[in-house]
Amino acid sequence: MWKRLGIAWWALVLVATACGPERHVATQAVASEPAPAIGSVSAKSITLAVPEPVKGFGVWTINTAGGSASVWELHSMGLVTNDESGKLVARLATRLPSLADGSIVLLPDGRMQTTWVLRPGVKWQDGVPLTAEDLAFGSEVGRDPEIPGEKSPSGKYIEEVEARDPQTAVTTWKAPFFRANALTLRELWPMPSHLMRDAFRADRKAFMNLPYWTTDYVHLGPFRLVDYGLGETLVFERFDEYFLGRPKLQRVVLQTIRDPNATFAGIRAGAVDMTTELSFPPDLGARLRDEWATTGEGVVLQRQGAWRYLKVRPKSLQKRGGVVGRTAAW
Repeated sequence: MWKRLGIAWWALVLVATACGPERHVATQAVASEPAPAIGSVSAKSITLAVPEPVKGFGVWTINTAGGSASVWELHSMGLVTNDESGKLVARLATRLPSLADGSIVLLPDGRMQTTWVLRPGVKWQDGVPLTAEDLAFGSEVGRDPEIPGEKSPSGKYIEEVEARDPQTAVTTWKAPFFRANALTLRELWPMPSHLMRDAFRADRKAFMNLPYWTTDYVHLGPFRLVDYGLGETLVFERFDEYFLGRPKLQRVVLQTIRDPNATFAGIRAGAVDMTTELSFPPDLGARLRDEWATTGEGVVLQRQGAWRYLKVRPKSLQKRGGVVGRTAAW
């Protein structure tokens, strides 16, 4: 028997990917009987509810509100990620850069460089090997002023990402930067240069409207898109050549359910196996937690959210174009 998982993300990718020494330790996931144990040959598909549709997979649309950020690594992968404790760990990279091994160096002119060595054998979901050129290209696109949308928080500090050889990328920073070894997927989104470079060079507007960003998306995660479903019902099939091992699940369906009450009803009825964070208001989450504490049908995973903050800009600073005066948090 396996149980249903209420408010969670980590368990999805963690139990879905193949076992190996570098995978995360999964929290026990849950679904209703008579569903078989995850990892058995008959456990083929799960349905994951999200509260907002997926507008696309581009750097200007991927920050869709409503918990969709929680499932990025279902289909895509970056140089590093965070493990279940929040610690940075290498993913596409063989290791995190450090001063100790010389992969972080300070240059005489005050700039800094970090060297990234890619894992061997990583492939895009169309079977083409990942190279350092794909990192350089992804950084170029992400920092391009003609590309709209939210930019990488670290991008403004990057001068260049250079491919030294197929497996080695060197990031040059404009000055020493404390998060130079933290290039997560959000910070640097790898892009398949073999599919996209010519279009990017030719016409930025046409580039942003390519079907790649919706129906034809290809990346490096454990599940590949097979049906975009207008962003409402997305179907992902396992990618057998995923670099951390063949996923145990065959299919993941990402289903948009805008009404939290409908999501609540769906997961209680077994029509939904998992939900992302932000799917329920606190009262429904607490109700489901209390019900399952009695019945044992599922588990609600909770975590403390990020700080929210208010920026206060005095008028005197606004007139001078100054920086934020004070910051308050609650």
